[in-house]
Amino acid sequence: MNNDHNIWKSQSLSDKFVQSWRIGMPFALEQRNLIAYLVNKDNNFPERILDFGSGGGFLGLELLKRNPDSDITYLDCSDAMLKQLSSELTLVNTGKTKQNVVLADYSKNDWLCAMPEHSQFDAIVCGFSLHYIPDDRKQAVYRDIFDLAAPGSRIIILEHIKPANASEAQLHDDYFIESLYRTFNEIDHSFKERALVEKMYRSRPQQHANLLASLGSHLDWLETVGFIDISVHMNIYQFSIFSAVKPRA
Repeated sequence: MNNDHNIWKSQSLSDKFVQSWRIGMPFALEQRNLIAYLVNKDNNFPERILDFGSGGGFLGLELLKRNPDSDITYLDCSDAMLKQLSSELTLVNTGKTKQNVVLADYSKNDWLCAMPEHSQFDAIVCGFSLHYIPDDRKQAVYRDIFDLAAPGSRIIILEHIKPANASEAQLHDDYFIESLYRTFNEIDHSFKERALVEKMYRSRPQQHANLLASLGSHLDWLETVGFIDISVHMNIYQFSIFSAVKPRA
């Protein structure tokens, strides 16, 4: 089994994910809307936003649409994903604000060197970016994010978590396949056989890069780092949205 997050540096996999898998993911619209709501709940006009593990911009582009005057930094370890994102930014960016695209491998200890000096953010979002790195690196990333968060700011995490048992894992897979099947048929009516979609899902290469942690572990790590007001906002099968606040000085 290849537990290697570098698989996301593949251009072909990045293209496939952005163009099909991400839009067919269960609860994708609800996830995006809830995170955008949480970003603006504490701060109606966040001046600086970090989209950590931005990928092709699933979260960050929605935040830009809702916060056109915010400076948004999009950070990812995949140059292929960032190329997808840059193409989208060319189409939607009004030119009013500064949009930073940063390539940084956060599986490494020195990833912060890629960030602009003295960076601090009024809101930080992280979507499906931590379950490809080992638990010790997840904890280290939370410590780094704590330093990047401005006092009083909220970080919002959307993550693929470890199932409680085999039954939950099976339910998750079954619902994911059903969601992909419905979405693919809406886009391309050639997907008439559900078995074809199931085969694609179960043979997807990115599954072997997963290093899942439980929701409880994530919450404990956030508390250990020093975050407060830790909350779980959505937890369905193996998808969780949770947030935490950096204390004010």
